[in-house]
Amino acid sequence: PNSFGASPGGRRLHWLDTDGRLVVADVAAGLTARVENVAGAGTIDEVAWSPGGRYLAFSHPAINQFDVISIADCGAEGLPESGRVAAVAVTPDRFNSNDPTWGSDAGCGGPADALYFLSDRDIKGDVSHPWGSRAPKPHLVKRVGVYALPLLIKGDGDDDPDFTLPGASAVAELAELADTPSAAPTAATSAAPSTAASASTNTTTADASAAVVDHVIDFSSPLFLTDARGVSAFSRRAYRISGIPYGAYSALVSQSLTDDALLLAHTAGATFFHGPHHTTKTELLPNDTLSGCYVATDRHYVSCLSKGAMRVLPNTLAGLSAASSLFDIAAMQTDRVHTADFYVRILPALEYPALYADAWRMLRDYFYDKNMHGVDWPAVYRRYRPLADRCVKREELDDVLRQMAGEVSALHVFVYGGEYEDPTHGRPGEAAAREAGYLGVTTRRDAAAGGHVVTAVLAPDPDWDAVHDAPVYSPLAERTLRLSGQRGVAVGDVLVAVDGESVWDVPDLNVLLRGTAGAAVRLAVVRGGEGDAVPVVAVPVS
Repeated sequence: PNSFGASPGGRRLHWLDTDGRLVVADVAAGLTARVENVAGAGTIDEVAWSPGGRYLAFSHPAINQFDVISIADCGAEGLPESGRVAAVAVTPDRFNSNDPTWGSDAGCGGPADALYFLSDRDIKGDVSHPWGSRAPKPHLVKRVGVYALPLLIKGDGDDDPDFTLPGASAVAELAELADTPSAAPTAATSAAPSTAASASTNTTTADASAAVVDHVIDFSSPLFLTDARGVSAFSRRAYRISGIPYGAYSALVSQSLTDDALLLAHTAGATFFHGPHHTTKTELLPNDTLSGCYVATDRHYVSCLSKGAMRVLPNTLAGLSAASSLFDIAAMQTDRVHTADFYVRILPALEYPALYADAWRMLRDYFYDKNMHGVDWPAVYRRYRPLADRCVKREELDDVLRQMAGEVSALHVFVYGGEYEDPTHGRPGEAAAREAGYLGVTTRRDAAAGGHVVTAVLAPDPDWDAVHDAPVYSPLAERTLRLSGQRGVAVGDVLVAVDGESVWDVPDLNVLLRGTAGAAVRLAVVRGGEGDAVPVVAVPVS
């Protein structure tokens, strides 16, 4: 989900290109830019837009493989003509920092003056003395804390870089700001022109659906200069929210829309911390119930998934506090999205040509040889596109994709997956009923012989064909049938019927053997292809 997303106002988009680099686009201006200065190598993840859509916070591995958080300033409007947006690391690389979430004391609905995130910088183990040859390894059970990084800078940036705050407000000591408004401007003031290069303005040109205007982060401040260890004074301003205990948190889902409450997901469900200094805790879901928890792009709603059901809740203190009985039987009668009843209508005439174009494009962008083994790749697209337009089943489209991909003559190019029809419709036991039993012989359909002529009776392989160290023989082999006083089937015998139904009534012998694995079937066999048919009772295997 983080590979593509939109800003809360919808005027900007982000995605990862085929090389894993972060790209932003301004929809109204029709411009794109690539985020630069991302140190380290690895997957960019957990991308979060600021409420006004100016800044982009994301986590990524640093050079030493610790996860850090960086912020990119995309400008007040449009994008830089250079097509590049610089990113600045705001957390040090001496420990992991993840899940950036924009917020403030008033909630995430207005301009953000703090960046909340998770970090394991204060690891707490439950083994006090890990010394000696028999000492256990330290258990790091509750290793993640919730931190806040104040974004606004007082005056000329002469803050004490080592200051800490007691725990609740990210900007309690930064209230007196010389040039930063404390609330979002009105629609009239938000229309004032500004430029991306200006460091003194803090208004952006926003559309009607994005009235929030972000506070300006002064990246030119001396606080962003790094010392010999690569740590900036700005990153040292982060502090832990002491009211939220350490825990095995997996995600910082969101801040409430109307106050500073925080919603966190963890291995045991989800917890909502609110109240003075975040000391009031509300459990949204019990253990092993929550399968997903997500916040909407505009941050107005939170969706929770559990056991095939989804409920959408207002992202407010009242909405989330009332969710402790989220999936009770009574609560499930209202505000529930029945995900088990979701259906998607597929129109092959529209879907399959688009899938064909995507597959062609992916092979072009990801194939190791940019010259495509000397193949004229656009010509390949034109050659097979008419076939994709005629496909009415996914199996047909896959056949076209295989022919297209085969043009590059590469071994490690595969076509698999897709929306194939399930003949069992998900019913338990249906698959076994449709699976054909196996008689352990090979046959040849022969009209002159009047049935299927046995061409081989398979013998067990002592190295492979064994169950519980005992060899498995063909159900029609002499050694198998003589246990029931019957004579085994031999090469040249003809199978003419299964359970009284002629083999000529079906296009394939396996049709008569569906669902017979482990059950006795009565075969009609003509010995040596001459004389009358004799009955043979056998038990096919799976």
